[in-house]
Formats: sequence, structure tokens, C-alpha cells
Amino acid sequence: MLSVIIPVYNAENFVCKCLHSLLNQTLKDMEIIVVDDKGPDNSIQRVRELKGKTDTEDRIKILEMPCNSGAAAARNYGLQHAKGEYVAFVDSDDWCEPTMYEVLYNAAINGDCDWCYSNIIKDYPNNKHFEVRQPNITSGILTPAIRKIMLTRFVAYFTTSIYKRSFLTKNNITFPSYRFSEDSYFVWLVVMHAQKFASVNEIFYHYIIQPDSVTNTNDSTKHQQKIEVFSLLIKQLMKEQMYLPYKEELDYLCIKKGVFIPLIICAIHTNKNLYREIKAILQSAESLIPGFQNNTYLKKNIPMRLLFFIAKHSPRLFRIIMKIYSKNKKEMF
Repeated sequence: MLSVIIPVYNAENFVCKCLHSLLNQTLKDMEIIVVDDKGPDNSIQRVRELKGKTDTEDRIKILEMPCNSGAAAARNYGLQHAKGEYVAFVDSDDWCEPTMYEVLYNAAINGDCDWCYSNIIKDYPNNKHFEVRQPNITSGILTPAIRKIMLTRFVAYFTTSIYKRSFLTKNNITFPSYRFSEDSYFVWLVVMHAQKFASVNEIFYHYIIQPDSVTNTNDSTKHQQKIEVFSLLIKQLMKEQMYLPYKEELDYLCIKKGVFIPLIICAIHTNKNLYREIKAILQSAESLIPGFQNNTYLKKNIPMRLLFFIAKHSPRLFRIIMKIYSKNKKEMF
């Protein structure tokens, strides 16, 4: 069985489409766990109305958080109550193609995999779409060589995957209590701990870009939280003695996602002293990864090195470049 966990908060205009896409899955051995994160709108009322229909009542389970706690806590709560051999996570404003979970589940079961992933498409309000495809890697044993490829090239979209529940429990893999990048922490722990995986080179998951979603909200703490999450990841892997064998790859991952992305967020959104904010981020980077400019992978990435230089020496120019690039709606590095 597969358990699909959906945290619900302020999604009354989207949650029914999301749930219909799960109820219409060709995989029928599924439980749908909706976690009410106590939003101010009528999202859960919509879920209850849908659940009340005779053909869906037994397929949807509603859990309630004691108070609004964020998506990470809601997912962890849903995970505690899941009964499936595998689990998946869906955001309440997204939707899935009908064959998604049958294909992923069969691939995972056939290979006795800890983790099985597919691809994603971003749907924008202006009817534009952008496909994000993962590295095309043959399924099987997650060797050190494959793990290094994933650490440097994989894009951390946790909703495109299913995970063996016993694997998550055994390795104590949950979502940290942050509002941003908590999913990255989860995914990279999966990458570091998984022994067997399956890759499905198909697009199943529709990631709906909402201008007012948590991901796209202008939050002055967002870039700092990203830095903190990746710092937490490094500390956890050091504790588990998994950091040193992959030091160059993990450092590069943190440089890209835990330093460079916060620089972009800061440049685009901060209303404070830009030079001071960027300086603080670069100081945090140096503290997290001493001598990060000497990283093997960063040395080969000339565009990123150039942008780091511009950010440090001309923050305003960096802001202009990043605002222009952000309009293209593409993954960077």
C-alpha cells in the first residue's frame, strides 16, 4: 500500500483538484492522508465535503494539527500515522497525472527500492510551463559514484518521489521545523542513506506556481533559513560520519543551494542594506565551508564564480542580473 500525505493550509481553491487527481490514480491500494494545518480559509471544509461522498469516504483520512505549525510539521505528523509500505508527499495546490503512483510503486516494489523518483513540470499562471528533468541514471544500487552525481546534479523536488516508510524510520529521516528548504534537507538525507533506488524518466507531477505561496512569498528571513537548513544538514552528516567521503560534493551542494540561492533571494527581495546583507551571507558561507571558493566543482563552474565575484564587489549589478534572470523562470545551476 502507498500512503500519500498532504498538508493543507489556505488551499480552498486548489485542494479539490489535488484530491481528485489522487482519487483518480490507477493505483487503488492507496490511503490519502490530509493534514489540517489550521488555515484561516475553508480548505478543510472542502476536503470534508469531498470525503462525505460515498465513493471517497473510506479513501481520505483527515488529521488535525493542534495549531498552525507549517508544512514540515504537518508532513511529519502524517508520516507518524501512515500505514503504507511506501509514502509520498503532495502539496495541496499541485496535482498528479493518473498513472504516477502505479508506475512509481511498481518500479519501487520490483527493485525493492528505498526510493523511486520521476520528473516534474512547473505550471505558471500565464499558461507557460517548464519541465525539470533529473539526471537519467539507471536504477539499482546507489553506489558512491552515483551518489556523487546526484549531489552535484540532482534537483531536490521531494514530491516527485515515493519512499519506503521503513527506510525513513530506520534512518530517522523527517522534515526539520523550518518554513523554507525543509524539503531539501529531507531529500539530501534520502540521497545519502538510500541503498537501492529507481528512476522513472517520465513527467507526472504538476507543480503549480502560486505568486502568494510560501515558496514565492517575500520573507526577509528566507535566505537565512536556507543557510541554517544546509548548516543543519552538514552537521547531521558529520554526526553520522557520512560527510568526509563526499566532502567536495556536499560542499558544492551547500554552495549552490545554501549560499548562492540565498544570495539571489536577498538580491531580489531584501529592502535592507544590500551590501551588508550579501556580506553577511558570504561570511556565513565561509563559516559553514571554510575556503569554499577553492571547491573543486565551483572552480569548474565559471558562470557561478563570476556571479559570486559580482555579488561581492557590485551588489547592485548582481541584483539587476538576478532580476532579469528570474523572469526566465528556469533552474539555475
